[in-house]
Amino acid sequence: MKSQIARPFLKELIKQGSTYRVFGAAWTGASSIAKVEVSTDGGKSFAAAKLLGERTPYTWRRWEFSWNVPTKPGSYTLLARATDANGNSQPMDRDRDREAYMINTVL
Repeated sequence: MKSQIARPFLKELIKQGSTYRVFGAAWTGASSIAKVEVSTDGGKSFAAAKLLGERTPYTWRRWEFSWNVPTKPGSYTLLARATDANGNSQPMDRDRDREAYMINTVL
């Protein structure tokens, strides 16, 4: 299982105090994506994203999230976390035993 943020881009400058559409896609194998959550504070908290399209196995599922960008200037770390229909969620920590294979941690 994996989720990916397409926008904003890495290091993208976003107007403070605005509402920004964060979006991306999530994938899982034989199951289907049941939910995607987005963190705007580096993983301290997560909020539900809106899933787009149909639940289909072996298919990327698009999602979007409306982010109320803080008025305070600074750097913010956004993360996306997917959960499949079986209740499995992306891990927060990488399994080092798998080396470069199957890096599916929350990014």
